[in-house]
Amino acid sequence: MCADKPGQILEHNDLILNLNPSCKIKDTSWIKPGKVVREVTLTTEGGKALVDFAVKRNLQYIHFDAGWYGFEYDKVSDATTVTLDPRRNPDINALNLKEVVAYAKERGIEKPYDVNARAESLMKALQIEGLSEVYPRELSGGETRRVIIARTLINIPEVVIADEPTGDLDEESTGLVMSLLRSAADDGAAVIVVTHDSDTSSFADQIHTITKGVLN
Repeated sequence: MCADKPGQILEHNDLILNLNPSCKIKDTSWIKPGKVVREVTLTTEGGKALVDFAVKRNLQYIHFDAGWYGFEYDKVSDATTVTLDPRRNPDINALNLKEVVAYAKERGIEKPYDVNARAESLMKALQIEGLSEVYPRELSGGETRRVIIARTLINIPEVVIADEPTGDLDEESTGLVMSLLRSAADDGAAVIVVTHDSDTSSFADQIHTITKGVLN
């Protein structure tokens, strides 16, 4: 904002220069304007109460406060799970997020970004939707690889570097993985795949080979 006098800054505060890059999302139909209210108790009861509050006051969205997936400043925290930060709520079983989301949908309230819904969508696309409650040690090699792909794409990354993403997958699973990586590239991500599998070349925009240590 620019002004010749201090008072004009307030007058011009609706003129904001947007320096963000243009949107690379092809389908924006899911983006809906609305008012949002913040949930801070991180409990099932608190979430449902806020849904009722939002309905009564014509608010369209609920935003769950940081801490529902762990300590927000810890890189180990995993937003693909509901793991309450004990600093925010010592009762780790206090929040059933799926129950709150289902209740909110019944009443016409949404979450701006439902990471669990995206996780379920990715798992379904990779045909591992039945593995959400399975421990890593119980997964086969191919299942583990597909779970890794899902976790890689969960937060819609701008850059994906995949080293042998189909190394131990059968033909069907290879197609599922490469289709998701192709979709990520189509949505604007830079996707680099290192592979010995020539069958994946049909998904690529550019192909480079390494022969005796020389990049061609």
